[in-house]
Order: sequence, then C-alpha cells, then structure tokens
Amino acid sequence: MGGKKSEWALIKFTCEAKDGKVKLKSQVVNGSYATEKMLVNNVVFLGLRKSNSGVVTYDLKQKKSGSKIFEGNANYKSHENFGLVQVNDISQPIGENFELQLNM
Repeated sequence: MGGKKSEWALIKFTCEAKDGKVKLKSQVVNGSYATEKMLVNNVVFLGLRKSNSGVVTYDLKQKKSGSKIFEGNANYKSHENFGLVQVNDISQPIGENFELQLNM
C-alpha cells in the first residue's frame, strides 16, 4: 500500500444478514486520501432472499454521531427465490465510518 509520505485510504466493509435485516458497515483504517468529494453513491446487495412484503427500506447511520442521517426505500429485484437490492443516491463520504441497514 502506501508509505509514510504518501496519501492513501483503506476502507474495510463487512456485511451480515440476520432477522430480516442486512447491515453493511464500513471501517476507515486510513482515510488521509479520502476527501469530502469521494462519495459512496450507490450500494448493491446480491443474493438476498425474497422479501415477504416486497418493500425494502433502509437507514443510513454515521458511526461518529450514531444518529440516523438518511432513510428511504430501496429498489428490490428478484429472480425465482433470490434477488438484489440497490440503494441509490446516498452521498456518503467514503472517509467516514457508516452503517447501512436494509429492512427486509
């Protein structure tokens, strides 16, 4: 990766599904290169089981404050028993830890 004098960013993402909720968490290990202009705009979750209600909502929280900063509806598409969920236009700075939770 980068040395002491170079600017670089490392962000780790983890995801878990439990009890009808799917959580994506980011952990910024080194965000010195990540500026406010570097954003996560869209997130796609693949291989999810079909939603019973057909409606998927999401909550976006910033880890720093722990407060919910955005919520909305996500696009759910399915084929047979599995599908994908696409969350659009979240404009989350990549250099800040966040948690994106899907409510299936």
